[in-house]
Amino acid sequence: MLAIALRFRAASTLAQMQMLLLATLASIECVACKQLQSQALQTQMAPVACTRRTACAVGIMGGAFTSLTAAPQRCIAIPPIPENAYASKPEQPDVPQVLYTPPAVKGFSSPEALALAKHLRAQGAKMYGAYWCSHCFNQKNMFGAGGSRIIEYVECAEDGYQSQRMLCKAKEIRGYPTWEINGKFFPGERSLEELGALSGFTSTVAEASGNGRSE
Repeated sequence: MLAIALRFRAASTLAQMQMLLLATLASIECVACKQLQSQALQTQMAPVACTRRTACAVGIMGGAFTSLTAAPQRCIAIPPIPENAYASKPEQPDVPQVLYTPPAVKGFSSPEALALAKHLRAQGAKMYGAYWCSHCFNQKNMFGAGGSRIIEYVECAEDGYQSQRMLCKAKEIRGYPTWEINGKFFPGERSLEELGALSGFTSTVAEASGNGRSE
């Protein structure tokens, strides 16, 4: 304090006294606040309240001194920010948390149904549906358990297992089931005979069994 008093006495002008006062207040605050924050860091980063008085200055308004006292502000000691805190992260697609699968088909697959399923697969035919669609389940049951696993099924429900929702939108699928055969779309359930006719399927099972009986 004696050193500060001596410095004030050495100041010859009002402007020098004002600048000296500002510098003194700023240095006192800086040292005090840094000490408090250092202690807070050593005690598991507890919040520290310190009085910020750099704005507490003596200004000149009309030649008179006016005290500009700033209100105390709260300082919080925090650990340093990691270098990768602001690193860009890859965007995650919006995937539903729960995915649903269609009901299992357990019926018997006739030789005719298996032959048709293999033919449709070879032709690149697709059946668009949704796990909750009862008509899709009925359509699969026509093929039986084995045949339903052969045909190419496209899940259109957004929360369905292995969903291809974007493909269904691109194909403008509006109802389930919808068959795509040779580039054309056929909505609704179809009998095995209809699917055979639409895909140009010729059954060889009946002919083979007929030849077997004739012999």
